[in-house]
Amino acid sequence: MLKLIKKGYYKVKREVIAILKRRKNKDYYETSKKSKRNEDVGTSGSLLTKLKKFVSIAIFCTFIFFAGRLFLHQQQQLDSLNIQKSELEDSIREIQERTRTLQEEIVRLHDKDYIEQIARNEYGMVGEDDIVFVPARGMGE
Repeated sequence: MLKLIKKGYYKVKREVIAILKRRKNKDYYETSKKSKRNEDVGTSGSLLTKLKKFVSIAIFCTFIFFAGRLFLHQQQQLDSLNIQKSELEDSIREIQERTRTLQEEIVRLHDKDYIEQIARNEYGMVGEDDIVFVPARGMGE
């Protein structure tokens, strides 16, 4: 019985080795077949590869071009908005200064002496106790 098992073992071993050799030969055959196909298609394959590279580079360059153009456009808009912002800030400062001077004027208008000074200087009014000198006509002319 042991001899039968040994014979069976060696028989199976030989069959496995034969199968492995066939697979090896088959793999070799298939790889050589593929390499022959690649050699036959070599020129058109490299042309296809070159075309793919060219298209990829063209798409990339187009993307870079439009991204750069978009960046420049946004930069111009940003510069324009910054100029507008500075103009508006100047305008705000002027208006705040004018508001401050008007508020100071309102506070001074509550002072009786200031009102009297404005009445004398701007409107030519005189007080009750003031002596008025009127120049004669014809003397200064």
